[in-house]
Amino acid sequence: MADALCAETDPDAFHPERANPDGAARRVCQRCDVQAACLAYALATGQSEGVWGGTSPAQRRRMRLAKVVHR
Repeated sequence: MADALCAETDPDAFHPERANPDGAARRVCQRCDVQAACLAYALATGQSEGVWGGTSPAQRRRMRLAKVVHR
Protein backbone atom coordinates (compact mmCIF):
# COMPACT_ATOMS: atom_id res chain seq x y z
CA MET A 1 0.00 0.00 0.00
CA ALA A 2 2.91 2.34 0.66
CA ASP A 3 3.94 2.11 -3.01
CA ALA A 4 0.44 2.70 -4.38
CA LEU A 5 -0.28 5.90 -6.28
CA CYS A 6 -3.70 6.12 -4.63
CA ALA A 7 -1.91 6.95 -1.37
CA GLU A 8 -0.97 10.25 -3.02
CA THR A 9 -4.46 10.88 -4.45
CA ASP A 10 -7.73 12.17 -3.00
CA PRO A 11 -9.39 9.06 -1.50
CA ASP A 12 -12.81 10.30 -2.58
CA ALA A 13 -11.79 9.64 -6.19
CA PHE A 14 -11.74 5.91 -5.38
CA HIS A 15 -15.22 5.96 -3.85
CA PRO A 16 -17.25 7.90 -6.42
CA GLU A 17 -20.96 8.41 -6.11
CA ARG A 18 -23.02 6.11 -8.31
CA ALA A 19 -23.92 8.96 -10.65
CA ASN A 20 -20.26 9.93 -11.17
CA PRO A 21 -17.91 7.83 -13.28
CA ASP A 22 -14.77 6.38 -11.74
CA GLY A 23 -12.50 7.30 -14.67
CA ALA A 24 -10.17 9.51 -12.61
CA ALA A 25 -9.40 6.66 -10.22
CA ARG A 26 -8.89 4.19 -13.05
CA ARG A 27 -6.40 6.54 -14.72
CA VAL A 28 -4.39 6.61 -11.49
CA CYS A 29 -4.53 2.80 -11.32
CA GLN A 30 -3.29 2.43 -14.90
CA ARG A 31 -0.06 4.23 -13.95
CA CYS A 32 0.40 2.37 -10.66
CA ASP A 33 3.15 -0.21 -10.17
CA VAL A 34 1.07 -2.21 -7.68
CA GLN A 35 -2.18 -2.38 -9.66
CA ALA A 36 -2.14 -6.19 -9.96
CA ALA A 37 -1.39 -6.68 -6.26
CA CYS A 38 -4.15 -4.24 -5.37
CA LEU A 39 -6.68 -6.11 -7.49
CA ALA A 40 -5.58 -9.44 -6.03
CA TYR A 41 -6.02 -8.04 -2.51
CA ALA A 42 -9.48 -6.70 -3.36
CA LEU A 43 -10.59 -10.05 -4.77
CA ALA A 44 -9.10 -12.04 -1.88
CA THR A 45 -10.70 -9.85 0.77
CA GLY A 46 -14.06 -9.30 -0.95
CA GLN A 47 -13.82 -5.53 -1.35
CA SER A 48 -17.28 -4.60 -2.61
CA GLU A 49 -16.98 -0.82 -2.65
CA GLY A 50 -14.77 1.63 -4.49
CA VAL A 51 -12.13 1.29 -7.18
CA TRP A 52 -9.42 -1.29 -6.50
CA GLY A 53 -6.74 -2.24 -9.02
CA GLY A 54 -8.52 -0.25 -11.70
CA THR A 55 -11.79 -2.16 -11.38
CA SER A 56 -15.27 -1.22 -10.29
CA PRO A 57 -17.29 -3.22 -7.75
CA ALA A 58 -19.36 -4.70 -10.60
CA GLN A 59 -16.23 -5.85 -12.46
CA ARG A 60 -14.85 -7.53 -9.35
CA ARG A 61 -18.20 -9.19 -8.71
CA ARG A 62 -18.10 -10.64 -12.25
CA MET A 63 -14.51 -11.83 -11.71
CA ARG A 64 -15.46 -13.61 -8.49
CA LEU A 65 -18.48 -15.22 -10.15
CA ALA A 66 -16.41 -16.35 -13.14
CA LYS A 67 -13.86 -17.93 -10.79
CA VAL A 68 -16.60 -19.84 -8.95
CA VAL A 69 -18.15 -21.05 -12.22
CA HIS A 70 -14.80 -22.28 -13.53
CA ARG A 71 -13.98 -24.36 -10.46
